[in-house]
Amino acid sequence: MEYILKNNSKSNFTSISNAFLNDTDLSLSAKGLGSLLLSKPKDWVVNPHQLSKEFHIGRDTIRKYINELIVNGYMYKSKYVIFAKKGEQSVFYHISDCKEKLYNEVILKEMEEQSLQLPLPVTESPSTDLPLTITPLTENPSLTKDNIYKENNIQKNTTTNLDDYLNTYLDKQTKATLLKVFPLISLNKFIKLYNRCLEEKKAGYTNNINACLILAAQNRWTFRTDTQTLTSTDDKISKVLTSKVLYFESLYKEAGVNYNE
Repeated sequence: MEYILKNNSKSNFTSISNAFLNDTDLSLSAKGLGSLLLSKPKDWVVNPHQLSKEFHIGRDTIRKYINELIVNGYMYKSKYVIFAKKGEQSVFYHISDCKEKLYNEVILKEMEEQSLQLPLPVTESPSTDLPLTITPLTENPSLTKDNIYKENNIQKNTTTNLDDYLNTYLDKQTKATLLKVFPLISLNKFIKLYNRCLEEKKAGYTNNINACLILAAQNRWTFRTDTQTLTSTDDKISKVLTSKVLYFESLYKEAGVNYNE
């Protein structure tokens, strides 16, 4: 006897991944809200205040379920700043029943666009000699948290393998994406690539190391700190030589000595 009776209708239905529905990290309420949102049209705007009024649920409760979906990778709160009039919505959400689809088509794209739109830094260019100053951390960062503790370059610890490093410095989704676009990456290559991305962030060329790392692994990122440092070094040498030439030229004219002297 069948206990689960499904409607095989070919219209007015929603197809949702079983991976989402069976995710044990999500509460039943979060799955319910997520399923409801996934049944809406693609251009339907998620408005927590409106959802609260429609279902007679407190706004804090709605935001709790939304945050649960965000933390588990099924929802994303856009970082674009929308200048809206008072009472108009300025924050927008994206949702998918596939974490990888949401990350690749929305999150990574937004991080790339934000990185490309950053103004050039006016500070002195950093050195390309990457000092290796700290050992890997044990805490695994979340996708939604800023990587505050990554302001120092990482170094290789011979007792740690690549997987440990990836788990330490990358969130699960970034790790999965990196291994997908660069499956043969080695520990030394990862450390070098990550540190170069860190220099890009310090110089102001990107505001997200993870996005820079993925793009660099795909050979889609131009490391401007490298070029700027070389140019800066050449300019410095040129200025020093020019100043010395001008000094001796002036000394020769002022002293009235002959060429040999």
